[in-house]
Amino acid sequence: MSRNVALAGTFALGLFLAATVPGNAETSQMTIQQVRHTIRTAHTKADHRALTSFYEAKAREARKWAELHREMAQDYEESGKPEDESQVPLMQSIAKQYDEMAAKYDALAAHHRTRAQTVPK
Repeated sequence: MSRNVALAGTFALGLFLAATVPGNAETSQMTIQQVRHTIRTAHTKADHRALTSFYEAKAREARKWAELHREMAQDYEESGKPEDESQVPLMQSIAKQYDEMAAKYDALAAHHRTRAQTVPK
């Protein structure tokens, strides 16, 4: 079962990353290259605000995925099919991973929000 959870988590993370590639209007207008460049060179309020926005969007997206997986867990539970019951803990585990990811993105956003307040311009 733990192997299945790990595989499903990896698969879900891949789906998450594919669905939320930077540049998607839902998450950010920054490309992956822009994000990486901004991380390496951030020294202005605008740089840190851009990274804050990027991470806030990623956190929102992760929360949406967490909620979706909680709903899918409920769907499996209510399916009435004994063979689907094993999917409930899997979906719950994936939802928890997305919740944890959202919290990490929140921490990154908070870091850059603070940095935006402390840099000269």
